Order: sequence, then C-alpha cells, then structure tokens
Amino acid sequence: MKYLTVMDFSSGTIHQFEVNFEDIDLGGGDTMSQTEQCEVFLGNEGFRFSDIEWMIHKNGTIIKE
Repeated sequence: MKYLTVMDFSSGTIHQFEVNFEDIDLGGGDTMSQTEQCEVFLGNEGFRFSDIEWMIHKNGTIIKE
C-alpha cells in the first residue's frame, strides 16, 4: 500500500489517499508511470496543480507538531 499526500494551499488543508499505483505497460513500448497516474487522479479529484504540492510514500503517518 502507498499513500498520496496532498497539501492544498488554496484551502489550507492536507489530504491523504491510499493508492496502489505501479507503472503500467500500455503496450508498444509505452508506459504510464506512477507520477502520471497521480496527476490524472489529482485532476479527477478537482485539485488545481498550481495550488498544490504532493508526494507518494509508503508510511501513512502524518506527524503534527
């Protein structure tokens, strides 16, 4: 399991999603990377790329201090 964490500066919120992205072989030597899948997912969720920073990681813990 991997986690996609998004910091949305327009709303001041942090979102976290459980994801199972792996590189996908599209055939003909083409692949869809995890990064491309994340970008499609985030666009479908309605995020504006100019307002966010995101990362994909294995540990789902968010440390608040």
